[in-house]
This record gives sequence, C-alpha cells and structure tokens, in this order.
Amino acid sequence: MAHYLGAETFSAWQIPAHISARALRLAQPHSLLIPLDGLAAAGSAAQATPASTGVASSAASTSLSALFDLPPIPVAPIVRIPSASSTPTSQTAALPASSSLAFDPTGPFMVAFQYGAVVFFNTSEAMQHEMLANVAVKDAAKLKDDYKIVLSGERSDSFSFRFLTDSMTVSGMDLNSVRIISQILSQAVAMQHYEGEANRLLLKLKTMLKPNVKGGANAPGASGAMGAQRSSLVNYVAESSTAMVDVLTELKLLDRSEIVWGHGSYEPLWVGLRREFDLGDRFENLQTKLDLLRDGRDVLLSIDQHRSSHRMEVVIIVLISIEVVLGLLHHIPH
Repeated sequence: MAHYLGAETFSAWQIPAHISARALRLAQPHSLLIPLDGLAAAGSAAQATPASTGVASSAASTSLSALFDLPPIPVAPIVRIPSASSTPTSQTAALPASSSLAFDPTGPFMVAFQYGAVVFFNTSEAMQHEMLANVAVKDAAKLKDDYKIVLSGERSDSFSFRFLTDSMTVSGMDLNSVRIISQILSQAVAMQHYEGEANRLLLKLKTMLKPNVKGGANAPGASGAMGAQRSSLVNYVAESSTAMVDVLTELKLLDRSEIVWGHGSYEPLWVGLRREFDLGDRFENLQTKLDLLRDGRDVLLSIDQHRSSHRMEVVIIVLISIEVVLGLLHHIPH
C-alpha cells in the first residue's frame, strides 16, 4: 500500500524508539526502510539501539524527518530469496557487513521517501493505521494506491516476475528489488498529488485570465479585478513554480534507478513497473500541464507589468498637466 502524505507531515510524524532504532537510510533516492515486525511486540521497546543507526535509545520517539539525517548504508549485495522450500517470513536478506541489522524482505516494513510518500509491505490495515494515527494530514492529501505483490515460490537462478491485473508475482525479494518496487509505487501515488495540483492551478489560472478575455487589458473593470488579485497572482506564481521544481527535482521521474545502473539484471523490473503504472505517459501529460502553467504565469506577469506601466504613464501625464496649469496660472496677471 502506497500513501502520499506530503513531506511537511514528516516532522510531526513521531516514530516509536524501538521502531526508529532499526531504520535504514537509503540513498538515491533519499528514503528510509523501517522494519515493523517489532511494532506489536511489548518488549521490543527495551531493545538496545545499535550505534550504527545514530538514534538515541533513551528517546521515546523520533520524528520521521529527523531519521533522514542518518548516514546512508551502502548499496546492498544481490540476495535472491526463493520461497519454495521454506516459509517466506523466515527468510532474511543479508546486509552489508557495516550493518548489524537483519532485513526480512517479506515484511512487514515500510519505505518512506523524502518527498512525502510512504510504501507499506506485507503490513495489515491495523498496523498501517497505528503507524499513521498521529500524522495530521488534510483529507485532500490522503492519497493511496494498493498493489499486490506475491512470492511465486519458483526456483530460479535469476530474478523473474509477471504482471497480473492490479498485482504482480515475483520469484523472490531482496533489498534491491524492494528499493525499485517501492520507488515506482511512491512515484505513482505522488504523481496523483501533482496531477491534482496541476489541475487546481489550471482552474486558478483560468479564473485569473477570464477578466482579460473580452476587451483585453483595457476591458471595463479588468484593471480593478487584477488589482484585487495582486496577492493571488504572487501566490499563483509561487505555487506553479514550486510544482514544476518539485516534479523534476523531488520525484526524479527522468532519472534512472541507481540499482539498474549497478545491476543490469534489475532493468526489466524497473522498466516493467514504469510501464505498468504509465509513468512515462503520465509525466508527459503532467509536463504539458506544467508548460501551460508556465505560459499562463508569463502572460499574467506581462499583463500586470503592462498595467503597472500604464498607471505610471497616467500618473506622469497628470503631474505634467498640473505643472502646465500651475505655469499658466503663474503668468495670468492678478
């Protein structure tokens, strides 16, 4: 289950100490992998915090945003986990020697991305609710997408997968495949947010341009309407510019996964998931909307600049007229 909550909520999201102590910081893209198998264990809060995590064991909880300050772990080695001969939940993927933690790729765990998306793996609704209970999010920002991943149990020397309707089967899971899957799922649900933001800003743009449709910049009442919307114009420019920057720099939809760069065997999974969620086509549609927002922003700024220049010209003419009248009055004999 993938959720988009907004990056601003992470500072208020308090993670219990016995959970945050096991957080792993991943790089490219910046994300956190947090095992949740100890969430319901009563005695897990008393576990000692490994020194490598950098989280103080005395703290009752830690904000999710603070965990992004942890040093990132190296890219994990390729670890295949076939599930034919043993229970999937009992299998553990190896981590780099520098880490004292073990990671169970079959969950339950969550992966949080710095741009405000969270992906839960093999996590019950009750466990997700418990983790999200103290996150204050506006209803409009509570976007989520459910996608089922099933371990097929097939024995294979190479990673294999198959897409079904709203689900996929995989021959095994390791830390690298989890990073790819969680990244694509988080990008897909975050795209819903930015698509909604683009539609909202386009409606706002239409409202701001409407007074200028008939009669152009000199339409009756248009100047007053624009004057009343001066603060709205500033807000619109800031919002549209921020949306364009976030899509390109935060989501990194155009960037190739570092896992794919390092291990070509993961490329079919990365390409297949992007195609499954139509990320390429959706990004092109979003880019078209962002281009419209940019063009609309330029038009509004041009109109505002034209009106400001027009007002200055009127003021100058009035001042010159006053000066001429005063000069004439000065030459009229008393």
